[in-house]
Amino acid sequence: GGAGPPALKEEMEAIVQLNPRSEYLTGNRSVVSEQSLRDLVAAHQLDASQTHVHLCGPLPMTEAVLASLAAIGWAQACIHVDFFGPKGAAAPMPPCTGACRS
Repeated sequence: GGAGPPALKEEMEAIVQLNPRSEYLTGNRSVVSEQSLRDLVAAHQLDASQTHVHLCGPLPMTEAVLASLAAIGWAQACIHVDFFGPKGAAAPMPPCTGACRS
């Protein structure tokens, strides 16, 4: 069978409706690439030192997106990750320090 709609699609669309500066991207690690992140930053004039990124996905995709965020200089304090997959498959991210403004 084919892929269904992204998990929590309706919830993510509601968040975007409440906050027009919110965006959500879905897809595999090739869709959420360094270039797609650069394009999103430019389109919304985002500040990589102050804009929060909430990332959820399987380990290979999450690692690829984290690498892309690092490559464009995203502040690690502003990255929040929820891995899913086998227990113990990924190291947890450090806790948010509050150094990043919402």
